[in-house]
Amino acid sequence: MDQTQTTKLLDDLATRMQGEMVLPSDDRYEQARQVWNGMIDLYPAAVAQCASTEDVRLAVNAARSAGLDISVRGGGHSVAGFGTIQDGLVIDLSPMRDVVVDTATQLVRAGGGCTLGNMDAATQAHGLVVPSGLVSKTGISGLTLSGGFGWLRRKWGLSCDNLVGATLVTAAGEVIDVSEESEPEILWGLRGGGGNFGVVTELVFQAYPLGPEVAFSLVFYPIEIAQSVLVEHERLVQAAGDEVSTLCLIGRVPAAESFPAALHRQPIVGVVSMYAGPASDGEAVLNPLRQLGEPLLDMSGPMPYAFIQTLLDPLFPDGDRYYWKSTNVDTLSEDAIDIVMQQVLAAPSKRSTINFWLNGGAVERVGESDTAFSGRNNRYVI
Repeated sequence: MDQTQTTKLLDDLATRMQGEMVLPSDDRYEQARQVWNGMIDLYPAAVAQCASTEDVRLAVNAARSAGLDISVRGGGHSVAGFGTIQDGLVIDLSPMRDVVVDTATQLVRAGGGCTLGNMDAATQAHGLVVPSGLVSKTGISGLTLSGGFGWLRRKWGLSCDNLVGATLVTAAGEVIDVSEESEPEILWGLRGGGGNFGVVTELVFQAYPLGPEVAFSLVFYPIEIAQSVLVEHERLVQAAGDEVSTLCLIGRVPAAESFPAALHRQPIVGVVSMYAGPASDGEAVLNPLRQLGEPLLDMSGPMPYAFIQTLLDPLFPDGDRYYWKSTNVDTLSEDAIDIVMQQVLAAPSKRSTINFWLNGGAVERVGESDTAFSGRNNRYVI
């Protein structure tokens, strides 16, 4: 299709949408085309800022008629840059951020453009949580469709494990309500199979009572004792039970205001943990993770769950340059830990880290073929 016809289709879409169409000639285009990862610098033909499922349906049909490739943006936090596209149509769901909490059923309906922060604010108002990620600006839809690791995974599983329904716009422009009863196979795919089954405009989650205050622990130890810290950490978490989920890292102390300036960029092994239960119980359970050696820094104590969900935000600012890879392992050998230490110390960026997600618990209790997410039985994601 020639440019004139494409322009006509996009102009027609703009007049029919409840939301707004942003074109390269608009003043807002530069801001509208940007995503979180500054390494991704693409120029879409247009950005359709959709305000409803009907807007999404119209946008999908217009793109198909114009022969334009589509990308879908929820929170825009895709490291690979899946929330934008060169010369195609971006379906931007960011205006769709409504969250409805049913306290009787503990079901939560979240718009496809919701961030973790949007959902946490709505659910914590009722003393509820949905298992999600660690950075509040992350889009809940992209996180869930790819799995969703967070502080509650060992207790209640991944985000995708708690997805019980969705509204989906297919590539043919059909709107489908997805649930175990109506479209169980599509729901299976949405639970960790990625974002290629259609445009998800609403997600329905199972929520659980927790908060507003929880027990949280953040301890940095000298990198020299990483071997003993990581080995003992795993033993303690396994003994503590499913209420404890952790994130361990080998890296350097971030040069952020929340950390003492004297420690900035110092090599460390960190153990960060949350207890999914009463804060009064959790402090005693987490205390052994604070005694794995002589700490360089200990920022532990009871904290509001909603605050913890924003705690790591300053370490991942918009527009920085992000790249990462991951692998699954069953055990952390001494050789593996030594290699990680060497790589962190040699990294040209002092902000690079290597992170260890210890799984088990509810993550492993879901069958390997019960959802589209794979790799549940690997003890660690690195």
